[in-house]
Amino acid sequence: MKSKFDYDKIVEAYNSGLSPKRIADKLECSRENIFRILIKMKVKRKGAEYFNSKFPSKKKIGKYISCKNCGNLVYSIKGNYYKSFCNMQCFVEFKKKNMYTDEYRENMREKTIKYFKAHPRRKMNKVELRNRRLKGSKIWYEKNKERVLDSQKKDICISCGKKCHGKRCFECKVKDNNPHKYKIGEKIRLCKCGCGKWITYKRHQHYTNIPEYISSHHPIWSKGLTKEEHNGLKKISESRLKEKNPNWNNGSSFEPYDYGFNERFKREIRNRDNQICMLCGIHREKIKRAFDVHHINYNKLLSIQENCISLCNSCHTKTEFNRKNWTKFFQSLLSEKYGYNYSGDGDVIKTVREIQEILR
Repeated sequence: MKSKFDYDKIVEAYNSGLSPKRIADKLECSRENIFRILIKMKVKRKGAEYFNSKFPSKKKIGKYISCKNCGNLVYSIKGNYYKSFCNMQCFVEFKKKNMYTDEYRENMREKTIKYFKAHPRRKMNKVELRNRRLKGSKIWYEKNKERVLDSQKKDICISCGKKCHGKRCFECKVKDNNPHKYKIGEKIRLCKCGCGKWITYKRHQHYTNIPEYISSHHPIWSKGLTKEEHNGLKKISESRLKEKNPNWNNGSSFEPYDYGFNERFKREIRNRDNQICMLCGIHREKIKRAFDVHHINYNKLLSIQENCISLCNSCHTKTEFNRKNWTKFFQSLLSEKYGYNYSGDGDVIKTVREIQEILR
């Protein structure tokens, strides 16, 4: 199928100076058909390589402009900055080249000055600003009146009808929980144990959950034990206090530690043992708490690496019994692993250089 248009004549007419619109009027066709022909023939026009394939829609009103970056023709609308480029890539390239130059900044500064001179702004007083805000708030309320009234209905108490945050106000909640209207701190009943102390009403307490015993003074009775059972357990605990207990060691647990026994020293020993319990071999990741640092000869004032070892909590409790056997066991373990020296009595043996480094 041959086309009814002669492409060569259309190109010659365009090069002679006729616009595509005039050529379309002479040939009695649309302007888009002539643009398609010029695109196929790759006709150059004023710095442009060839016509762009995009055509203007009938609704939009604009004109063809050469792209600022590559030079291709683009149909742009007045005031649309992005339409003066072929695509987003051209816009980004142009921005990198020219956006941060001194010439571009000066041009933008001149344009802003001209705009503000042509459109001066009048300064408003405080009264004028206040009236302007009130007018805007009144307009907003008239538009959203139904929504505001619906939200106000939700913030009304169901029982009394007062404004509140939620379904019920604080006073109605207290009445529901406390129909007898007890006051906070008011005496309600005596403790059943016979101590002669009163049980008082606490805030946000339901009237059905008032206890019969004071749990802070008699926690065992609140669990269901009688007074006779409690006295029996009290006698057993008193018979095993301090010197009466077979595991009593002259209060060694209350003695102070050496000044060098701090968190930094504990961290060094745990890292030396690779975060592993030296007795059971469990790793730190499998335990919730950090390892305990145990003194091998049970002397709290001798906090050195040769006398300390890392243990988990369960293994540390085992070392409270048979202390002489545990000291020998841990000393032999450290001497095999790290090469520490110990005497027959269990004391640590050190060279002169090691003592000088400690004193420094």
